[in-house]
Amino acid sequence: MFDAKDARRNISVLYGITVNGVFTPIPTNSIQASKSFSTKYITPVASNNDSKANWKVIRYADVLLMYAEALNENGKMTESLSFLNLILARAGLPAYTGLTKSDIREKIYIERRLELTLEGQRWFALVQTGRPLTPLHSFGIKSQMTIFPFHLTQLQYIKKKH
Repeated sequence: MFDAKDARRNISVLYGITVNGVFTPIPTNSIQASKSFSTKYITPVASNNDSKANWKVIRYADVLLMYAEALNENGKMTESLSFLNLILARAGLPAYTGLTKSDIREKIYIERRLELTLEGQRWFALVQTGRPLTPLHSFGIKSQMTIFPFHLTQLQYIKKKH
């Protein structure tokens, strides 16, 4: 889905490794079904257990996207676009202008998917927006698989308290 000019593209998804100018694709017998990987958290290490990778709990880009979404849903489309466009500017892409509320919502969903590629956010974004069935249908997803039920002991505890 990445635009060819998107600066996030070659960091987010790679299909092999280039060493001394020679590209080696991920082997076809790889256990990774997608035959790709991310270099977002790969850093050189001096010794074992000494990575300088900064594993984020929440990223600033995600906060900007959530804020843009909240502004948009509250009818503040111009303000929403300004925050969404911060994400695009960082990626080296042109800003959006003149979009409707519905258009902005769609652009935010797409930018969240691209910006947070391979960071474990996609499932929750799909469930939150009520969209998991279409993209995951081929994997056998069913509507009952999109909820997180309470454990029986928790329900019994709540019943006792009330």
